[in-house]
Amino acid sequence: MTTNTTLNLNGRIEKTDVSTLLRSVEHDKLSGELNFNRQGERVDLYFLFGQLYHAKWGEVSGLDAVSEVLTWRSGNYSFTEGIIPAQASISEDIEQILAGAESKPAHPISLPQTQVKAVSSHTVADSSDFLSELAPFDLASLSNVAPFSLEQVTPVPFGRPNATSQLNGDHQRSQTGPLDRVAPPPPANGLYRTRLFCLPMGEQMATSLMATGPQLEEELLHLAEIGFTGYILGGPEADGFATLGICLLGGRFIHAFYHNGNILVEGEKAYRTALDQNANTSRFYWFYEIIGEAMRSAISLLTPPTRYSHLEIRVLRFKELLRLLNEESHTGCVRISIGSGAGNNGKPSQLAGERAYMPIFRGEIMGLWTDSQPKLTHDGQLLQHYLNEAQAYLDLHTTAPVSEPGLPLEALIGSRAEPPAQPDDTFAQPQMPRPPQPRAEPSAPQFDDDERQFEMIGSIGAMESTWTQVQKKSKGDQKTMLLTLAGFVNELLSLVEKINGKRGVQDLTNRAMRQELAPFRTVLQVLDLSHGRVNVMKLLKEYDLFQNDATASSEDFAREASRGLRTLIRSCFQYYVSLIRRETVRFECQEMYEVFLQDVVRKM
Repeated sequence: MTTNTTLNLNGRIEKTDVSTLLRSVEHDKLSGELNFNRQGERVDLYFLFGQLYHAKWGEVSGLDAVSEVLTWRSGNYSFTEGIIPAQASISEDIEQILAGAESKPAHPISLPQTQVKAVSSHTVADSSDFLSELAPFDLASLSNVAPFSLEQVTPVPFGRPNATSQLNGDHQRSQTGPLDRVAPPPPANGLYRTRLFCLPMGEQMATSLMATGPQLEEELLHLAEIGFTGYILGGPEADGFATLGICLLGGRFIHAFYHNGNILVEGEKAYRTALDQNANTSRFYWFYEIIGEAMRSAISLLTPPTRYSHLEIRVLRFKELLRLLNEESHTGCVRISIGSGAGNNGKPSQLAGERAYMPIFRGEIMGLWTDSQPKLTHDGQLLQHYLNEAQAYLDLHTTAPVSEPGLPLEALIGSRAEPPAQPDDTFAQPQMPRPPQPRAEPSAPQFDDDERQFEMIGSIGAMESTWTQVQKKSKGDQKTMLLTLAGFVNELLSLVEKINGKRGVQDLTNRAMRQELAPFRTVLQVLDLSHGRVNVMKLLKEYDLFQNDATASSEDFAREASRGLRTLIRSCFQYYVSLIRRETVRFECQEMYEVFLQDVVRKM
């Protein structure tokens, strides 16, 4: 799964770790320009579905430009979606780049003074007309959309009657561990939050529990039996975050994190880390319940935005958007992020860097929560403050239409490695040395059909958003469109690799080159498909060679390459859908990619 990021895409370098920022852009599969400014110097990094493919610093380009910005400790940064120059200077992954930068001594490159250019500050256009249309605004003023009310929402019952007291009693009867009656305060003020995902504040249940890993496992299985929806936090606190968090929906695993102050692990690995604690080591745990509708909406933040990504709110009619989502019976979450620049009066905004979240379940607004006010509320004035900001940006996230999101806990617990059996010394036999075995390729992670559908929805949403922005800003430039198609292919190949490993990607490309891609073999052979990716540097270089050749045409090359890449996109989608076992989910995924190919790719 993919997720929402708590890092702001406009801010100060001294408040953000640059390497973490790059990983965040890669994680969210963003496409566009990330620029850094410091005292007249400027470094521009360009991403295509999260892949860093080009960088420039004055007349310096490539890895040297990236190495330079990694040494900066002050300045500003901002991200603009849809700026995709048809140039490429980087083929390495971000993790390879960062690992190389860490192994090098910090000796910044000397940039000649003649290359330093002053960068004008970005000015926000006057949005007073738009704001006047919004004010006064209140959730209750929306037609066909009922305002949020705690009385109108029926919470998902927590298992059996009086489940809270039974939760405590079960532990006392089974003697799996004592309940702490003088517990410390909950970590992170009871918030489930990492740098990539957050939830609204839940309702705390009973007192804290002191338990070891095996005892926590027993309690989680009990929560699964009663269909618990909410999250568990484990102390102590590390850098303002809880050490451990586990999120459940209807007793099924959704997300987990483990934060020890140095590293942050998320997903199934974090879950197993929590359960693998030493049986002699206890930790405090706190339990928080969330209504099922709000949780189902909020988990959409684990996937990249769909339809709208980092869109300036001043360019759309917000109330019309909510009416449209109501008509579509949309389930998901609207995220509003405030940039770090000046507010409407030219002074720094008090909301700079803040985010607001509006969960929507089947078209109905569930409420609103923010970074500073994490409890769900129906305060229309609070929302109005965010909408009135000059630098307010909107992301729309969609929850996959599956009946049971997540994974059963039994599957996760059962997949944990069992400790090796101890040999019986009485009958021990001398062991002959074994010859060295060839290193096997690591197996691909196992995903269920719902997760495969989650991944496809996220990828199609990122493609649609990128295609819309590129059309607006490149104005049909042939070279840029070709680069965007290559980005689509690489995104889908990475999707296949995530599900079925590198071997699956090789099988896909080898079969396609023998069959449907055979007519385009001459063009596609130069793109390094045998390595499982389209080499965008070679693609653009080949285009330039045809453009400079008096006897050849770059238009002919672009036309043939475009047809070949579109065919490969369809092959990737079909191969991916073939990995899905459930017929209903397979049909839904096939319908998604057919609509995408007809409405987007064909227009290229």
